[in-house]
Amino acid sequence: MEKDIKIGSKVKMNDFCKKGLSENDCQEHVDEFGDCIGIVEELYPEYSEAKIRWQPSKLNYIYGLIHLDLIN
Repeated sequence: MEKDIKIGSKVKMNDFCKKGLSENDCQEHVDEFGDCIGIVEELYPEYSEAKIRWQPSKLNYIYGLIHLDLIN
């Protein structure tokens, strides 16, 4: 799996993700979650996606794995 991301991993949005969201009129999403740490709750390997629960809000969204950076 890309970047060794697995359920329970801590992740952040990477710059590629933030730029794409901003360019697609989603700057509010970047402003709200762009500096947050998220926990991977589910993986969808057939789509190269993961469901992330953002802290501290506990809201969750699905992102492509290419849009996430793994945090140690």
